[in-house]
Amino acid sequence: MCFLFTDLIAKIAMIRIGRLAPIVIMLIFSGALVTNMELYDIVAVVLFCILGLTMKHLDWPRPPMLLGYILGPLIEKFYFSSQMIFGYRWMLRPGVIVILILTALCLYVGVRVQRKETEVQEAMEAES
Repeated sequence: MCFLFTDLIAKIAMIRIGRLAPIVIMLIFSGALVTNMELYDIVAVVLFCILGLTMKHLDWPRPPMLLGYILGPLIEKFYFSSQMIFGYRWMLRPGVIVILILTALCLYVGVRVQRKETEVQEAMEAES
């Protein structure tokens, strides 16, 4: 059943932004207003728009902020639950250790790649 409309939904990506943006903006503001029927919701949407535009202007990634905003309360809730049940022993569980090692490895590789790119870029600038 879910595959029935995938072609139709995928065609939305082909619509020009000039035609799609006004509809999306209207839906965003309407959804914010209908939720609680308060003006503060519209103010929150405008503030998040300004934040997003500022982040885009400064070339800061927006998806991590969005993920943190959405997943932050869940992570906090389950962290405190684990802390109450296991104490600090939850950090010695095999799944947690694997996730911590993978996180450290990803950070290490990311920093290393970024340093390498910076060195290559500086070398190219020095040559020209």
